[in-house]
Amino acid sequence: MQVCSSLRLRHVATVLAFLLPAMKAHAEVHCVDTIAELNVAVERADEVNVEIRLVQGNYDLTNSCLDEDTRCSTDDDLVIKGGYTANCASQVLDARLTVLTLPAGAVYIETAGNAFEGNGEIGLQNLTFRDIPGGVYLSTVGNFALPDQSVTLSRVWFDATHLTLFTSEFFATHVLVSDTSSACAMRIRDDEELDYVALSQVTIANGAGDGLCVGDTLADDWRMVMQNSIAWGNQGTDIVLNVSASGSIDATLTHNTFASLTNNGPMLVSPVATLNSDPQFVNPAIGDYELGGSSSSINSALLLAYSWSDKDLKGDARLFGAGVDRGALESPIGSTAATLTVTNSNNSGAGSLRQPCWMPMHPAI
Repeated sequence: MQVCSSLRLRHVATVLAFLLPAMKAHAEVHCVDTIAELNVAVERADEVNVEIRLVQGNYDLTNSCLDEDTRCSTDDDLVIKGGYTANCASQVLDARLTVLTLPAGAVYIETAGNAFEGNGEIGLQNLTFRDIPGGVYLSTVGNFALPDQSVTLSRVWFDATHLTLFTSEFFATHVLVSDTSSACAMRIRDDEELDYVALSQVTIANGAGDGLCVGDTLADDWRMVMQNSIAWGNQGTDIVLNVSASGSIDATLTHNTFASLTNNGPMLVSPVATLNSDPQFVNPAIGDYELGGSSSSINSALLLAYSWSDKDLKGDARLFGAGVDRGALESPIGSTAATLTVTNSNNSGAGSLRQPCWMPMHPAI
């Protein structure tokens, strides 16, 4: 049996709804493959902007500078990137290769300093936080919030680990939050500091409570864009949006898959191109959140300006098959596979092993 996949790329890329900000250049770069080296690098972020490059492997954060009980003060930018080979010679774009665990307690990364007067930003890339019962807390907010203080996540998996954020701006792409036991899997707080939230190709699945929770009842001036994402299988509500009693919700939701949405105020824009059908995760019991072959979330995402060269949570090409998939992981299954049956032993022609498979080229080629 011969299988030929037809690739049909859209002729015009859709304008990107938001751009993930580039992580800034940093004064110090630290190659790290031990907890002791990690502590030294994190402590330096109290003096200068720091980029930490973690060598592939597993790291127990107990009593480290990222353990809530023993955390170190930082008030400058702190970026942590995983996936590096020995001596940080090269980086592999796969979140699964660098795993951070904490058997008891919570991970706390804060860039406001002990006096809550810092203005550092947080960036996490190519990392897995696994089995952290107290969750991961990311905070850039001190005594006062600066408009450009941000948290940026790219290719990060929170496995049985909930996420809570306190920041002015939050950007996330290719992020998976799964199998959490908290009241909300991903909570983005707004204690009058939150300004902007941008989520693209995010999956929030199988939480014991709500899935995505944005905002509180204290303020109503935050804005949000969520696209090409999946919130599914959460025992509470998949998406919860909250503002103050007198406010409206400025949230643009487009090309997402979710079963339920609640909002305590009127939405300025109704969700667009929402799918309410099961994304058919392959095997959540073992952490496989790729989409099953008949999932309607395959190839139904919005084509973005960077889709041509983008990589998913595992480092696989983001554009596969007839289009881009929704969620953090691109399925290896194209939607337009055609099965050709071999009926003879001829060297060419219909029914042979060498019958033609037509695959149109991209018009720009």
